[in-house]
Amino acid sequence: SYAPDALEEGCTFCQFDVSDESPQVCKDHPDWMKYQIATLDCEHSKAFFARNFETCIKHDVISCGTVAQLLQQYQLKLEAAPIAVLQIDVEGYEAVLIPGLLQELPIPPPVIHFENKVVKESDQQSNTTKFAGILEALEVHGYRVL
Repeated sequence: SYAPDALEEGCTFCQFDVSDESPQVCKDHPDWMKYQIATLDCEHSKAFFARNFETCIKHDVISCGTVAQLLQQYQLKLEAAPIAVLQIDVEGYEAVLIPGLLQELPIPPPVIHFENKVVKESDQQSNTTKFAGILEALEVHGYRVL
């Protein structure tokens, strides 16, 4: 899960090892799996890749921060150019991103579209309610879920 000190330490990003040196078992996976599945939710990745997780998944520490920090870093002023539509596909990390985003954005976007398959699967596997928390956060901020 997300920890406040992760901003200083970085976040662990799990992605498929597509290097030339990767074992053959990793190379044998379909391209869609190798190139399209990466996540900050390494536990989901571990469940998804099961026995090949330790062999085929690299753990990289990447810089991470809040939306407010990103806006400040790039000197983006939402008052001058608000976000019209926000598309999110973060492989199960929506439960962290969306509530934080809604708290930080001075002007929330009128439309937020996000993939929810992974977070729903994670809820089923882990007996959690992350998806319900996302829906609640959206509704509290005036969004209708379609």
